[in-house]
Amino acid sequence: IEVLDLAIAKELSAPAMTAISTCLSIQDNNIAILTAENCQIMPEACKSLGIYLYSDNCFLSCLLLSDNPIKDEGLDYILKGLKHNPHSVIRALFLKSCVLGPESGVRLAHYLRMNEMKDPLLFLRMIDLRDNQIGNIGVEHLAEILMTNQLVIYLDISKNCISDKGLKALSKMMRSNQSIKVLYLHENNFGEEVTYLFASSILQNESDMLTNLKFGYANCTEGTLLYFICLLYTSPSPRDRQKSRMPSSA
Repeated sequence: IEVLDLAIAKELSAPAMTAISTCLSIQDNNIAILTAENCQIMPEACKSLGIYLYSDNCFLSCLLLSDNPIKDEGLDYILKGLKHNPHSVIRALFLKSCVLGPESGVRLAHYLRMNEMKDPLLFLRMIDLRDNQIGNIGVEHLAEILMTNQLVIYLDISKNCISDKGLKALSKMMRSNQSIKVLYLHENNFGEEVTYLFASSILQNESDMLTNLKFGYANCTEGTLLYFICLLYTSPSPRDRQKSRMPSSA
């Protein structure tokens, strides 16, 4: 079995998760994808899941826990399990609508920093945090580590109570990050001035890696949106600018 789907359960209580985790921890398995979305998983149940993630028999590459009220406490149990597993190969972490606050952003940033010490093949590559409340504090910590982390390629922090302060941190990150290809920021609360700053930061990025950007907010005016689009689509890419600086052949 490579895919274990627990989503058919309407509720996974702490005792149920303990039984499942114990079974998986003591049995050799090849499970790569674990899905337990919308199962009413509470923080205490995540403690048992963390034990499995710590075990020598855990070789998960994708963990999908969206639509569960795991909260900051539950994510902490999960990340502790992953951090103490020397061969953890988690590449994708889906945590949409998990009632996560700023502390979860801080803890994820710390995990990414610890993750850098592992084999590059074991790095976390995809992070889905949509519809939570990590806010400016959480996104500032993530942006700081992503300035140098060059392996995360997908980041969804849409609908996360992020305002201008958080977007400024992301703008600084986007000037130097060389790995993110997909970035979703819609349904946050940004002002016009910082929106222009963000667009300019993307254009300053020499890697030209970003291919998919979803951006928008409640108070976004038509003029701001048009300016943002025109700025990105009419300005030369870093690759084009580099070509223009190359000497022409005789």
